[in-house]
Amino acid sequence: MTSQPGCFPSDPSDYPGPYQPGGLLPSEELPLGRWHIMANGRIHYLDIHSVSGSQVTANLSSGSIANAKWDSTSGQLTFTRVTTIKQEFRGYLMQFDRSDTFWRMAGVFGDVTVGEQAGWYATRPRE
Repeated sequence: MTSQPGCFPSDPSDYPGPYQPGGLLPSEELPLGRWHIMANGRIHYLDIHSVSGSQVTANLSSGSIANAKWDSTSGQLTFTRVTTIKQEFRGYLMQFDRSDTFWRMAGVFGDVTVGEQAGWYATRPRE
């Protein structure tokens, strides 16, 4: 591989090949525990405590959470971050390779009155 640790590969051949059946695995369950979020250059911690049906119980290090929901069919997590403003986060749990040591999620967020404004991603170590 021609990249340095933490950098994107500089040679396109270093990227994984196209999806192969049985290569990437989906997850219908939202992994519980602490997720490290990077949202528009800011770091947050999302602690997901439980999922019951589509209802998610979670805490965020920077504001409270309202309306947290999980859709196991699409792999979508949505929640509203409430501070002095309200921001809606929508993200998708990525399919994974058994050799990857992290769960990964990515999506968009923004002020509920304006709409999507920025991207976010999150990682959580797989156990």
